[in-house]
Amino acid sequence: MSDFDLQLIAWSRTTARRLFRRPSASTTTAASSGRAPEAWKTEARKQVVTQFILTLSDQQLVTGLAILVSGIANQSRLTLYEFSVMVGLALFSSTTHLVTLDALRIYLKTHSLIRHVRVVGIVAVLGLLFYAFVVTLRGIGMPRTAPALCVLELRTSDVVFNLYAGALLLVLLFYE
Repeated sequence: MSDFDLQLIAWSRTTARRLFRRPSASTTTAASSGRAPEAWKTEARKQVVTQFILTLSDQQLVTGLAILVSGIANQSRLTLYEFSVMVGLALFSSTTHLVTLDALRIYLKTHSLIRHVRVVGIVAVLGLLFYAFVVTLRGIGMPRTAPALCVLELRTSDVVFNLYAGALLLVLLFYE
C-alpha cells in the first residue's frame, strides 16, 4: 500500500472513533437546568428529524396533488399509457405521504391547524385519485395509445364490464 492509502486508513479510523465514541461521565453530568447535555442533543436531533420528515411529507402531498391536477387537466392530450403512469406516480406520492404521517403523529396532535390542512389536502388527492382510477379502469381493453379522454365516451355496457374486469384484476393482484 502507498503512504497515501495508509494515511487515509488512519484518518478514517480516528474519525470513526471520534464520531462513534461513547460519552464520558463528565459530559453526561447534569447541567444547571437539571438536564444533561446529551439529553439536549437527543431532543435537538428529534426536532431536526421531525422537521425533516414534515418537509418531505409536505413535498409528497403537494407533488401528488400537482401530478393529479396536471394530468387530469391535460387528459385530452395524454394517451392511456401516459395517464396510467401519471396515476401510478400520484399513487406512489400519496402513499409516501401517508407513511410519513405515522412518524409525525405526536407533532400533528399538538398542531391542529397543520393537521386540518393535511386532511383537506389528502381528501383532495383521494378524490382526484378516485376519478383517475375510474378513467384508468374504463380504459382496460382499449389501445394504450388512445387519448385518455376517449374513455369518457364509452357505452355504459362496456364501462360496467371494464369496471368489473378492473376490480377483478386488482383483487387478483393484491390477493397474494
